[in-house]
Amino acid sequence: MNKFDNDKYTGQPGPGDRQTVNERGGAGNNEAERLNRELFSQMGKELSTAAAAEKRNDRSTKRLLISAVAVILLVVSAFLGAFYGMAWVCRTAIVKDSDFLQSLILSNSGITVNRAEVDYISGSYVSDTIELADKVLESTVELRIMTYDEETRTYTEVSNGSGVIISSEGLIVTNYHVVYGAQVVNAVLKNGDSYRAEVLHLDELTDLAVVKIEPDTPLTPVTLADSDKAVPGQQVAVAGNPLGIGLSVSYGYVSHANRDIHDQGGNFIQVDASVNPGNSGGGLYDAQGNLLGIITAKASGENVDGIGYAIPTNRMLTVVNDLLKYGYVKGRPALGVTVVTVSVSTWEYFNQNELNGYLGDRKYGVYIISSKYNTDIQLGDRIVSCNGKTLTVKEELTSIISGFSVGDKLTLVIERPIRQSDGTFEYETFETVCVLQERDWADTQPQE
Repeated sequence: MNKFDNDKYTGQPGPGDRQTVNERGGAGNNEAERLNRELFSQMGKELSTAAAAEKRNDRSTKRLLISAVAVILLVVSAFLGAFYGMAWVCRTAIVKDSDFLQSLILSNSGITVNRAEVDYISGSYVSDTIELADKVLESTVELRIMTYDEETRTYTEVSNGSGVIISSEGLIVTNYHVVYGAQVVNAVLKNGDSYRAEVLHLDELTDLAVVKIEPDTPLTPVTLADSDKAVPGQQVAVAGNPLGIGLSVSYGYVSHANRDIHDQGGNFIQVDASVNPGNSGGGLYDAQGNLLGIITAKASGENVDGIGYAIPTNRMLTVVNDLLKYGYVKGRPALGVTVVTVSVSTWEYFNQNELNGYLGDRKYGVYIISSKYNTDIQLGDRIVSCNGKTLTVKEELTSIISGFSVGDKLTLVIERPIRQSDGTFEYETFETVCVLQERDWADTQPQE
């Protein structure tokens, strides 16, 4: 048995093989460690790779989410942009609303906006014309001008007009020419209730008057629009009592916002809405039912159609406030004379009344009935000219005076008739200078 067999048999290595065995044992351990290291290294790489992949996946997910949100925001922005853009194009192209975009921005910016002003400019209407009619008629009255016959003890309607309620207590604005000289004025509301009206104040220059009723319940007063912002093409409604047939509403547009119709105390809003006798004193309303003006006149003639005029609300408000506070309009210049126009049609009347004895030669023009401030002027004098302008009707004198201020001086050329013993007339012509005074209550009273 050789040693190897013996070693194998005994299970113990021989002396000569121990080192080899030891070396092999050590070498085996190192190899295991090396293999373990490689194994762990490989596992570490795999773990690192997995972590990196996970991180990359996380980043991809985030990028995907961000992209999705961006796409959604882009789509929403594009939709809103297209919607508002189309709205702007439609509004500016169709209704010529150049301020629509500005009002749109303001309405969505959280800025406090004067809605009345924005709506007024943008044309944001009351929901429909039926609602508009209901609203404006609540503040409109029929005015029936009556005479009373003492013998028969009956009332007869001689004319009619309209009025606008300006206070819940019963103050009503109308035209001077509607109630001037009226014996009895009845005001009829939308619900049919009728009240006797008292004429409080009159202003011939602006054709405005204030009357008062005593209602059983509070009335619905108008709301006021800024008439300075009226624009051509703006939708409007006219409410009143045309032809005396009862309250009604017509619709149209502003034709001109500042029309001069000569010698009438200021410029007017011109409209194409239906205006007829009886509408005088009624209201011109914007599309929100706010009062733009007081109807005062219409153009008439065989070839005339669709031209009506309204006193702007801002001027009406100034006049009415002064009438209620002072009884007249403050700051107006007055010549202090009462004058009449003598024409072919009026000559007979004046020759038999105020100017009896002064009109023998049938001279027509502007005649003095009375003079308050200038003693050089007397009854029967004819004003030939004022500041160099020849006068034919009294409205021309009114127009000249309106262009001056209190304290200014006007030069009048006066022609005075002097009756001769044989009944004929000779005429004296002279100049006189008049200083304009402030127009007071007495100057505003109509001459009977």
